[in-house]
Order: sequence, then C-alpha cells, then structure tokens
Amino acid sequence: MAIIEKGLREGTDQYTAGAVTQLPELPPRILGEEILYQQGGFKRVRRYLAGYHPHLGALHFGWAGLETIQETDVISPIRLINVTGSGEAT
Repeated sequence: MAIIEKGLREGTDQYTAGAVTQLPELPPRILGEEILYQQGGFKRVRRYLAGYHPHLGALHFGWAGLETIQETDVISPIRLINVTGSGEAT
C-alpha cells in the first residue's frame, strides 16, 4: 500500500501534518518502450511507466506527468513451433 499525506490547507499555500491516506498500489501502466540493443531473442529495453514507482527505476517528469524510466532485459522466443495431431506415430 502506498502512503500519501494530505498536505495543503484550503485556500492557502501552507502544508499541514494532515491525515495520512493509504491507497492500493496499481500495477504499472507501460506508456512506451524503446529497444536499446537486440541480438536474437535477447533485447535490452527502456520502458516508460506511468506514475511513481521508485522501486522499478528512475523518476522523471515527462509528457504524461510523473513517469518512471526502467531499463530491463527481455528474452523472447526466436521461433515458435505449432504441433497438431494426436501425437501417435504411424
């Protein structure tokens, strides 16, 4: 659960100690993905995630507001094989 402190007094620019509200953490929403390096089924990507996720990467203020930039490795299959039939040898 993320903890957010309510801060501004109504009509002023002063912060108060205020009440603390707990909000459920939502899974990160991917705004975009950029391939930095690719060889075969291995990719190094940079993902832009909406919102505040400091445990996933660096925070940045972008076009969509507060964003998290995450660099990660992705391994994807090179070739897919579909097998049909009952599998009995004839």
